[in-house]
Amino acid sequence: MNVDKTENERSQIIERALESLGMEGAKTDPLIIKDVLMEMQLHDFQIEFQPLRDFINKALTEPQPFAPLIEDIKQALVKKHPAVVEFVELALETKWLQPSVHIRRAAHVAYILEALTATACDNHKFFLALEKHMRVKQLERGLSKQRIVSSLIRITRISHKIFCACKAAGVDPLIAYFRLSRGLPGASISKKKLSGLYANHKINYLEYRLLLPTPKKHMLHFLEYININIYEAGITEYEQGFKDNAVCAYELSRNIEEKQPRTYFDGSCFLNMNVTQEWCSLYVIWNMAFVLSELEELDLIFPKLLIPSLLNVKPERFIGTRLISLWLAMNFDFFREVDGRIHVTSPENRKKMAEAWGKINKKYAFALAKREVHESSREVLEHYKREFSHPFINFIKRLVNF
Repeated sequence: MNVDKTENERSQIIERALESLGMEGAKTDPLIIKDVLMEMQLHDFQIEFQPLRDFINKALTEPQPFAPLIEDIKQALVKKHPAVVEFVELALETKWLQPSVHIRRAAHVAYILEALTATACDNHKFFLALEKHMRVKQLERGLSKQRIVSSLIRITRISHKIFCACKAAGVDPLIAYFRLSRGLPGASISKKKLSGLYANHKINYLEYRLLLPTPKKHMLHFLEYININIYEAGITEYEQGFKDNAVCAYELSRNIEEKQPRTYFDGSCFLNMNVTQEWCSLYVIWNMAFVLSELEELDLIFPKLLIPSLLNVKPERFIGTRLISLWLAMNFDFFREVDGRIHVTSPENRKKMAEAWGKINKKYAFALAKREVHESSREVLEHYKREFSHPFINFIKRLVNF
């Protein structure tokens, strides 16, 4: 398959995919919007930011065209994410893309999630209000950031599923890092103040570790935590037999360890990490294939990777945007699981689809390694096999070092 396509050719592929999915000329349904907001536990969230409140109210009142959202997604894929277009072309050839009620619901989720993510990234006051609301909803369902282990045990007894709760709890420390550091560009909170916050149960241990000032010649704690999360997902793929895509997880992790990108809050107090567009694109395509291979509830989970705020963001702002979209999506999934409202199964042929996508993604992992850490594909595979030959031992080592 030729990946060196023109932007016009890529655009035509995406348009054919939209037609196959039944999304050409589609509009929102106010009833689905209402149900999605209820499932997200945002039906009683008091939005003070007028533009977003107007946006939501319009969608609740009358159908809105998906066209602006779809066009932004298409342009981002065409210009920045060729591997997605390559997979979409394969999916068209194999007739994997079909209209469904789940695709339609996912589009409504993306419609709301894009507005929430964009606003939370640009408006710190709104972000703080949204985070406070989400914590209330977590507590109502038994998830306390101060008693994570007991919370997870209690939630598992209720829903019989622990993954969504683990992910919701696991991303919360990053959100705390984001919230507490956002107003301190170029500075950090002292260890003494952090100890006081921890002693008074204002932050938990993971949040305390993330916010600790980093010793000289030591990887930033935030980067270590991101790395651990990528590596943990890579282990899951490796153990499940999706080894091509696991190469991407290895390379993303390796790139961070090797380059240790500068992480800082810019003049607008937004989290930045100095990575390249190629790293961001590899992260997106790797995570798309991972989600497809490993998770259910794709109508809630997949949109976090398809919203324009993430696909088209500047590389340095990618990780901050990704953090917010992930945090929202994992909490929405957690609410669905605990509330037991609906359950959406993954496509029957998802294993075949994920394997095919992983093969495509691996080529881009090799390209990133060659360009940024100066390693050949042979060297990447040698290091990957050594790292993943004892994945859990190496994972524990990372945890201990953190």
